[in-house]
Amino acid sequence: DRIPMTPNVKIMFEVETLVNASPATVSRAGIIYVSETDLDWSPYVEGWVKRQSSSLQGLLRGLFTKYMGASNPVDPGHCIDWMNRNVSVVMACSRVGLLAGLCDLFKGLTEGKGAIDISIDTERRVERILLYCLCWSVGGLLEQEMRIKFDGYLRTLDKSGNM
Repeated sequence: DRIPMTPNVKIMFEVETLVNASPATVSRAGIIYVSETDLDWSPYVEGWVKRQSSSLQGLLRGLFTKYMGASNPVDPGHCIDWMNRNVSVVMACSRVGLLAGLCDLFKGLTEGKGAIDISIDTERRVERILLYCLCWSVGGLLEQEMRIKFDGYLRTLDKSGNM
């Protein structure tokens, strides 16, 4: 069956595996497979950071490095590595999905009507908002006992007392 769509509609499907996809399905849908380990969360976050105001970009990059680490094909960053070794999640979510949720929550808190004013005390407010978003997006997938461990881990990284 064909689904008629207007020219301004675009659909993107994210699948966990292509095991049951036929070559015809792949070619018709224009499917491109990119392994999570080949393209981890850092390109997504870097693209998101580049869309922020130039005055925030350096601060945000530094905070992501501080709290998440640097990801590459071998290492997902110290935060994800710590989580893989020390806690179990209630529901599986891709690493890109976790960080996309963090970025979306940050945007929701800092833009639009009723947003938090980050023009005053910018560094401290941005760090606190990012920590809040990290706790809710990444820590939100954890059970209560695991959230306490995650909180302790983040407090070891937070030298400025923003938690």
